[in-house]
Formats: sequence, structure tokens, C-alpha cells
Amino acid sequence: MTVTRQALRVYATLEGLKPKSEADVLDALIPFLTPVLEFLDGKVFEPSLLIAGLKKLYGWNITTEVANVFQDRLEAHGYLNKPDPRARIWVVALPDDFERRGGDAYATEVQEAVAAFQAFSRDLNDLLHHQRSDEEALDILVRFLVTLDVSISNGSDRSVGHSELLKDLQPEATHLHADERYLCARFVDHASKTDQKMFEKLTKLASVGMLTEVVQDFVEPSNSEEKSGLTLVLDAPLALAALGVSGQQAQRDVQLNIEAARKLGCSVIVFEESCNEMTRILRTTLNTPRQNRHGPTHMAIVKGQVTEQFVGAVQRDPEKALRQNGITVRQITLASMPSLHVHFPDRLFEEFHAAINWRQGYPEAVRHDATVMALTCRLREGGRATDIFENKFVFVTNNGAFTRLARGFAIDHGIVQERHCPPVVQHSALAVAAWLRTGFGAISEIPMAHLLAYCERVLNVKKEVVDRAREVLRKYTPEQEQQYDLLLQDARSVTRLMDFTLGDEDRLTETTVPHLLEEMRLATAAELTEKHQQELEVQRKARSQERETANKERSRLARELSALQAKLEADELDRVQGERLERLRFVGLVEANNTAMGNVRHATTTSASVVALVLIANAIFGWVDWQQDQPVLYWVGTSLGIYGALQQFVGWPTFGFGSLLNWYGRRRLQRRVEQQGLVQIAAKESLTWSYGKAALGAAPIVA
Repeated sequence: MTVTRQALRVYATLEGLKPKSEADVLDALIPFLTPVLEFLDGKVFEPSLLIAGLKKLYGWNITTEVANVFQDRLEAHGYLNKPDPRARIWVVALPDDFERRGGDAYATEVQEAVAAFQAFSRDLNDLLHHQRSDEEALDILVRFLVTLDVSISNGSDRSVGHSELLKDLQPEATHLHADERYLCARFVDHASKTDQKMFEKLTKLASVGMLTEVVQDFVEPSNSEEKSGLTLVLDAPLALAALGVSGQQAQRDVQLNIEAARKLGCSVIVFEESCNEMTRILRTTLNTPRQNRHGPTHMAIVKGQVTEQFVGAVQRDPEKALRQNGITVRQITLASMPSLHVHFPDRLFEEFHAAINWRQGYPEAVRHDATVMALTCRLREGGRATDIFENKFVFVTNNGAFTRLARGFAIDHGIVQERHCPPVVQHSALAVAAWLRTGFGAISEIPMAHLLAYCERVLNVKKEVVDRAREVLRKYTPEQEQQYDLLLQDARSVTRLMDFTLGDEDRLTETTVPHLLEEMRLATAAELTEKHQQELEVQRKARSQERETANKERSRLARELSALQAKLEADELDRVQGERLERLRFVGLVEANNTAMGNVRHATTTSASVVALVLIANAIFGWVDWQQDQPVLYWVGTSLGIYGALQQFVGWPTFGFGSLLNWYGRRRLQRRVEQQGLVQIAAKESLTWSYGKAALGAAPIVA
């Protein structure tokens, strides 16, 4: 495969952008100068010829200062020689290997990228696939990446009338057909999701294109450490992107540049007039039937990146949404600060308003663009600088036509000169300037985000494609129009619509539209199937999680039950052992009480026996006449004798010495039980008493 000269220049530039390279930005861009140097080979070098050649070739408007810097770099790299060291004359002397110098290392990687691009092109749209050679595919891909945003400050005039040396120099081809641009954007988007290494290589190529966009304004920004006092004024679409209603990639792109600008000391604001424009844009989108919607907000809603409720909230109060995102709303109108009107009088406002030709039929939008131009110029107070970050105010937009008109108008009316930063700049120019100022390198978040955001804009559904397909259906198969409108509300179906046409409405005819409708249906069916499978997977995961949770709960309950049972068993064992110990203590008390009562019985029995012997002896010997001397004792004893005889004869309950011992034994045991705290265990025991001694159950306890 033959590598094109444009690709070689890009590869050589990448070599100069390597992190370990000692070259700076202008050194890295020297390969882009070689086509001009070829026409000057062997001739005296003049900076004016380089300026004219770069303008004709690329449309670059570099200053004499930048051309002089390039002259020093060309001499250092061996592209210029001085025949006479004493004279200030340089002759162009190109090395033999100038075309491939520095590019071989990257040229070896190109086959992988081209093969992937060719395969992706066939898979994306096999029906309308255009067979290209590898060289053509490489040229298309490189041109897309290097010219993401065609320079807005160059104008269309690339004439070089004063130099016959450059009359045969042909301008660099930058135009890509709509389908080629869409195909490249789709490939980059696909690589960003499936092949990170490939995407990083593509980002490197895009970073080269970003550098070429600002070469004419180069002022060594990467070495500047001074804080900027610039205030960036965001256009309404950029403010919407910052809020996330225009897609994820657009939001990331704008937010990265805002963060980079703030690190440099810049402020970010939005005019009140732009807030009104934001409301009009979103109201138009929401009030349009779904099948007729288009634009970044519609695609963000279809893709599920933002809800209609959130879009409605932003539409109702954009100032609140901006404040919540740290962006200030500047309350200023055309009537504000009359002292500043001298810098952009009402006469210029009316003239600029009349010159706007890109929003015919939308008078409010035209007035918005004219108003923000006037307000920005007035706030600049006549100040102007080459470096964007040395200005007071700059309005940032994605509208290339607005930027071109504003720059030309400002130059024509003396507001700025050719070399100065205009009052309105394109977002891509700000992205490059912020990238260079905050951390230049081969790979960076800013070029990556800028590339993805640009691809997102290219891939958004085009109103022309949607309307052309509807026209064909309405003409040939009107019964399918309603089905088509329903399919337009599905993200994958809309993507398939753009993939089928590659963004080119001319591909839609009565022959191709039926195939398109079928592929849109299949895409929707595939999405519904995938969605159903995802829902089933979610349900399966939920049920699995529920089962796992239930199993864990059962295991936990089983463990708790086992622990409870073990605790109950331990408590029961402790209770039984406690009761056993208490019963043993109670039995010990009973036995001790029986022993004591046995001693009492023996003592009383002995005493009674002695008394009985004395009475018997008294009866024999007559020592005492009880009836006369002790009548009370006599009659008491006689009564007790008669009572005892009657008890024995009749069978009455015996109340005597044993009963007294039983009463005393119970009282004595009860006191001991209360003292030892064994009342409950004593209440459970059945005691039988005999002569003051207790027996547990049927077995008497003997002392």
C-alpha cells in the first residue's frame, strides 16, 4: 500500500509530538511546509513566499513573525543554507529524505487502521458499500481527522497573485463528501467503544489537525504561566451542551474546555439574551411532534442520555440550571452601559444584523446573534490582542458562519486587525488554545473529547435524511409512513437510518427505502430483544439474589435457633443443677434439723422418765400428798390421765409429747429454710413428721 504524502506529513508531525521529543509545536509542524519548499528548492528563501504558499495550500494566515520563527527552525533542521555566512540570504536545500523524514515509525501502523476501517465500512452498509482502495481509505480517514473543523478564519480566497514561483502549487484537498465524513465519524465512535488502542491512534491524528487550526495565531502559549483575565461568553448551544441536554460527548467536550480555561484564570458567563435563546431552542424541540424532531437534544433524549423532564426544567429556567453548574448569567442588554456604545454603535448593530444570512425565517435567532456580537465588542472596550487569552471578552460558538462573518466584519470596520483575535471565535479554536496552554502532549483529554464531540455532531440524525425518507414513503407506500414515524422514536432504529444512508439523503430512493425500513425494523427488534434479554437477566439476577438472601436468612435463623437451643439446654442444665444443689441443701437442712430434734427428744424423754420415777417413788413412800398439798397439780395430772385413757378408748387424735415435738421441729426447720432462701424448693417437697423429725416423701430421714 502506498502512503499518501499528506499522511506522511501527519506521521512526521506526530513524531515531533512525542512526549520525549525536544521539538515544540512549530518544529512538529515543519512537515506541513515541505510542499511549499519543494517549489522553492534551490531558490532564495523569503518569508513572504512561505506566507503566500501556506495561504494558498492550506488557507493559513500566518504573520511575518511566525514566518520568521519558521525560518529559524527550517535552518536548524537543514532545510535552509546560507551560501555566504556574511550575507543575510538563505537558499532552500531540501534533503533527499525530506518526504519520509520522521514518518516511517507511524507509517508502519497505518495498515492496521486501514484494514479496520475497510472492514467496518463493509459491515456497516454492505448494500451501498463503495469499494475503495487502501490508499483511498487512508486518505479519507486522515483528511477527516486532520480537518475536523475547517479553519474559520481563513476565508475562501487562497489566491497568490504576486509570485510566479508558486503558480503551480495546488491547494490541499480538504473536502469530504457527506457519506465519507459520516463513515469516518462512525468508525471513530466505534473504535472509542471497542478498541481503545486504535482510538488513541486516531486521537493523535486529530490532535495534529487541531494544531494546524491555530498555527497562524501561534504565540508560544505553552510556555506562558501568567494568569488570564479573559471572560468567555458561551453561545446558547454551547451552554446547552454544558448542561448535558445535547449529548454526553458534547457535554464532556465543553466542560473540559471550561475547566481548562478556569485553570488559566478565565471566567465563564452567558448573556441573558442567550438564556432566552436557550429557552426558544428547547421549547421548539419539545413542542415538535416526536417523529419530526431532530438535533442534538432530540438524539440525547432518544438515546436515553437525558430525560424530557430535565429538558423541560432547563427550558423553564435556564438561569437556575446554569448557576447550579457554576456558570454566571450576565444581566446586560443593548441599552445597558451607554458609555460603551461607542465601541459598537447602533449603526454597526443594524449593519451586522442585516448581514446575517444563515438563519432566514428565524428573526429572534438573527437578533440574538447580532446582539451578542454587539455586547461582546462593547465589553472589550476597544481592546484587542493576538493571543486569545490576553483579551477581555471573547464570544465562543460552534457556528462557523457566525465566526467568519464576525471576523470579517470586525476587520472591515477597524474593530480588530488581521492578526488580532476576533470578538467571536469557534469552540474548536478555544479547545486548541486551552490544550496548548494547559498541557501540550500527543495524547490529551481535550483533543479526545473534541474528537468525540465532533463525531457526535456528525452522527446526529439529519433532518434532510428523515424528511427525504418520509417523502419517498408518502409517495410510494403511504401505509408505511406511520410505522416509519414510530421507528424514528427508537435510538437503534435512528442510528440504522443514518448508517444506511451514511448521512446522505441522496441515497434514499424508491428502491432503497424498502430495504431501509426493513433494516430499521430489524434494528428495533434487535434492540427490543436485547432489552427483553436485559430485563430477563435483571429478573434472573434479582431472583438469584433473592434466593441467596433467603438462603442466608435461613442459615442465619438456623444458627440462631441452634444457638437458642444450646442456650436453652444450657439454661435447663443450669436450672436442674441449681435445683439439685438447692434440694441437697434443703435435705441437709432437714437432716440437721432432725438431728437437733432427736437431741431434744432424748432430753425431754430422759427428763420425763426421771419425773415418772420420782412420782412412782412418791406413790410408794408417800413423801408428798398431792391431793392435799398440791391440789392443782393433782387435778391437772388426773385430768390428763383421764383424757389419755379416753383417747385410747374412743380413738381420738392423740395430742401429746409427739405433737409438741412436731410443732417445734416444723417451726425450727421453717426458720432455717427462710434464712437459706430455700422457700421455693421447700414448697415443692412433701414432708412427714414424727416426734419432731421430718421424712421426705415416704422415706423418713433418721438423724
